Amino acid sequence: MGLILNQPMAQASFGGLCKQLSIENSAQRDIPVLCGGPVEANRGFVLHSRDYHSAESTQHLGAQLALTSTRDVIEALAQETAPNQASLFMGYAGWGAGQLDAEIARNSWLLADADEDKILQEEHGNMWHAALDSIGIDARLLSTQGGRA
Repeated sequence: MGLILNQPMAQASFGGLCKQLSIENSAQRDIPVLCGGPVEANRGFVLHSRDYHSAESTQHLGAQLALTSTRDVIEALAQETAPNQASLFMGYAGWGAGQLDAEIARNSWLLADADEDKILQEEHGNMWHAALDSIGIDARLLSTQGGRA
């Protein structure tokens, strides 16, 4: 599974989600709500700093990031107890067995190392360009048509 990191949902808000779940948003935090992908669009995931941990569902990702998919992380965010940095994703991207490997072999993906420092801090609209910059690609030079030489 994967999460799309740069697609804010125009008609969704953290406050609206709290209201829907009957959680008081006492902190009045404005956590970004993003479209994580087309699979299970009603399922939520919070990608966050490691200063929060739920015994039920937190998965540590690298040195600085964690992913939690249970209600308790929403409650913690609404009370501003933790985590310090977070983005909320609705849905995820998924691949069948061998599908992603085949797509990579067909050069359907550009690969770059994740920069954990930027994932929760970078403006969502800048993420794509920042990722391309990290592997030395100027987005202005990309073509929408592909081929094989």
